[in-house]
Amino acid sequence: MRPIMMMTRGLLLFLCLQSAFATTTPAVPTTTSISVVFLCGGTPCPAGQDCLSVNGALRCADPCEQYLVLDDAWRSTGYGRSNKCDNGFSGQGWYRMFLDGNSTQMSDTCVDVNRCGTQFPLWLSSPHPLLGDGVVEGDVCGHRKYSYWNGQRSTWYDNCCYHRHNIHVKACPDNYYVYKFVRPNVCYSAYCAAVPTTTPAVPTTTPAVPTTNSSSVRFWCGATPCPAGQDCLSVNGALRCADPCEQYSVLDNAWRSTGYGRSNKCDRFSGQGWYRMFLDGNSTQIPETCVEANRCGTRYPLWLSSPHPLLGDGLVERDVCGHRKYYSYGSGWMDTCCYYRQNIHVKSCPGNYYVYKLVRLTNCYSAYCAGM
Repeated sequence: MRPIMMMTRGLLLFLCLQSAFATTTPAVPTTTSISVVFLCGGTPCPAGQDCLSVNGALRCADPCEQYLVLDDAWRSTGYGRSNKCDNGFSGQGWYRMFLDGNSTQMSDTCVDVNRCGTQFPLWLSSPHPLLGDGVVEGDVCGHRKYSYWNGQRSTWYDNCCYHRHNIHVKACPDNYYVYKFVRPNVCYSAYCAAVPTTTPAVPTTTPAVPTTNSSSVRFWCGATPCPAGQDCLSVNGALRCADPCEQYSVLDNAWRSTGYGRSNKCDRFSGQGWYRMFLDGNSTQIPETCVEANRCGTRYPLWLSSPHPLLGDGLVERDVCGHRKYYSYGSGWMDTCCYYRQNIHVKSCPGNYYVYKLVRLTNCYSAYCAGM
């Protein structure tokens, strides 16, 4: 992989004009600092608020004051197995958890399988936020034990984070949390509730990111927020805000092609650098349609399940899916195009190409595919 660095006055002027005339879209701006910022119509909500239905009308409101109660006894980590599945959550409402009438929280340690009234219990693998952090993105993991038949015998695997997805969380005054739950990736899975082990503490500093009315993610460089469309990158050995369309590494492995067969490649990117993809010397991109299993030099090929951004959208977050075929005891062969999900950042660049901020994958053997 070789770094490419190029900047011209004409290109810089084009980018400035593109940013100035970019249209706004009702998407959710996020930040890599702390608080996520939501839009209500075309207006960004204040930090710590979301666009919620209040008295039948949508407006910016504090989810600490506008939540639903989730008090199912079977969500307790001490409850045994059932076949509950949280496939009713839409990702639109906020919830506060209770057990036996007492406020509680999601478990932030791995929960044994077949607990919480489900088969694959969900727990929070990232720390709960601090009071004053606003609305943050949290990682949820699903614990699963499963067997794999290799033709001669079954081998059992135990993975605390076999399934992964993101939710939003906020720490509230009076020592409780609220959660914006989404539909899990698989059933049977459900969110677990545990006796609180942490209370929302007040951080010493809260560097907030200026709000923006575009869909672009905002990155920080030290204590300075980068302009929209830029990231904190190493340029000539020093970290500074820079355009990843001009500061990227080339990814040109022939085995990433969707026409390439199976191998045991596994991508272990750090999530710090940006990459532009090539095949046979031609610029290419991550496919937007499901790639057959055992392609792209790997077992579980990765494809982009959400559309690429438009020129002028800035840095956006996109979902990557891993396609897996596997044998499940009692069910036979299963074929799932989005068996597990990962988030990456993407930017559309002048010259009709894309750059990607690729992250380490939760499953091996998996790799990012290249194709049209």
